[in-house]
Amino acid sequence: YWEPEELRELVVRAHHGGWQVGIHAQGDRAIGNALDAIEAAISAEPREHRHRLEHAGYPTGPQIERIARLGVITVNQPRYLHDSGDEFLTRLGPRAHGLQPFRDELTAGVKVVLSSDSDVASYRPLEQIASAIERRTRGGAPIGPDQRLSLEEAMLAYTIDAAFALRLEDRIGSLEPGKLADVAIIDGDVQTTPPEDLGSLAAWKTFLDGHLLHDSEARR
Repeated sequence: YWEPEELRELVVRAHHGGWQVGIHAQGDRAIGNALDAIEAAISAEPREHRHRLEHAGYPTGPQIERIARLGVITVNQPRYLHDSGDEFLTRLGPRAHGLQPFRDELTAGVKVVLSSDSDVASYRPLEQIASAIERRTRGGAPIGPDQRLSLEEAMLAYTIDAAFALRLEDRIGSLEPGKLADVAIIDGDVQTTPPEDLGSLAAWKTFLDGHLLHDSEARR
């Protein structure tokens, strides 16, 4: 939406004002422009910032190293690898396997966060987590299989690291005394359920701030 110089001015102003910015960036050119703007802001006024790249689709290897160096967080939506992966493979060829390179980012020291992109994609966390673990298209083709996350890594990216990205780690993201009791109890064992079946597990009970909002037994 903005020319590179205009984007830099906006981010520098926001950074100076104490804001955390999240820049929608798909493709290496857009990511490069976003990183130029963020680096200009950090260079002018170094501080803990937690600036984010939203979607962060297709960063190059050097860009991943730069993201790590600048302390930028990538916010990824793995379900689109499932929903649109077949088209990506057709249109982008081998480059499609570099979309959302979770493994390379983690290896470089980038904090990887998962989210839904609802209502463009499914809002259900377990479907997103399953897609991050499987990295398969709707048609069943692998897409970037070397970039798969483990269950533990995907859960961390969807909870604790997601809360950190929002500056809400003191309130949400993990079950600890003093935090909001937002709890989903899944009707099944996520650790032993095959990744392809994770998305079909239902919520048995759901609590928001300690209050029971959903109880599947009450509906029976």
